[in-house]
Amino acid sequence: MSHELVGLFAAMAPLGSAAGGEGPLRDWLASHLMEQGADVSTDALGNLLARAGGGGPLVLCALDEPTFFATGTGHEGRGVVASGTALGLEVLSGRRVRSAGGHEALLQARAGELLLDPLSGLPEVGEAFTFAQERRAVEGALVGPDAGRRSLICAVLAALKWRVDFTLLGLARAGFSPQGGQDLLLRSGCSRGVALDLLEEEDEHKVGCGPVLLARSSRYVAPERMRGLFGTGRQTAVRPELRSLAARLQPAGIEGLGICLPVRYLGGDQERIAYQDVEGLRELLKEALAPS
Repeated sequence: MSHELVGLFAAMAPLGSAAGGEGPLRDWLASHLMEQGADVSTDALGNLLARAGGGGPLVLCALDEPTFFATGTGHEGRGVVASGTALGLEVLSGRRVRSAGGHEALLQARAGELLLDPLSGLPEVGEAFTFAQERRAVEGALVGPDAGRRSLICAVLAALKWRVDFTLLGLARAGFSPQGGQDLLLRSGCSRGVALDLLEEEDEHKVGCGPVLLARSSRYVAPERMRGLFGTGRQTAVRPELRSLAARLQPAGIEGLGICLPVRYLGGDQERIAYQDVEGLRELLKEALAPS
């Protein structure tokens, strides 16, 4: 994998991005984009909007990582949490989590609840916790909690270095409701774009086999002009798929394409993404965002 992509991942690794607290990662991304000549703003809900040159095509991605909110007390007075990942209780049990305030706890599944077993300090109601496991580059892969979204951002930044005009919309969890999200896309003023998402590795596509182009579904159809990407010779699968971000482009009048990175252990603290998939995404983005 290129030193550039590894360096970007390493720079983002220590930055928190809990749902509702995406500030550290968002601000780093804003600074990086400003160095590339973009005008950057943040709205009241925490969404990041960056424009360079004439605006150009849109890149749409999310900023938040899996988050656990203390919602009250449960079994034996331990904090009970609402989970920000689709993983089951037994899978999450025993995982170490940490809040921005420095509190640490273990997730414990007991009596049908997901509990916070404090290790340092008592959690407060509403406090947000994320996985404490470190993100890191290992041989052949990027690994750790939220490694998938960080890999998406690495590929985006590397691809945008080749463009003089673009629009990037980085979404905070709170700022992309069904109504508000559509308004954001309409206000972007973009006529075409790419929506980036993650795909569970067990879902018929293995890590290391390239990114996945989302071809069509009952609500989303890749534009005809994008079909040329399907024959680029990249390691890329084309499949029917509905992903929420890609499906929102066309209703906003944006000619678009969805691209996913396959991730092993999606939503856990050991997400794993193959180097070559991130490199493949970077190259696909360069082609997808090329001038019409």
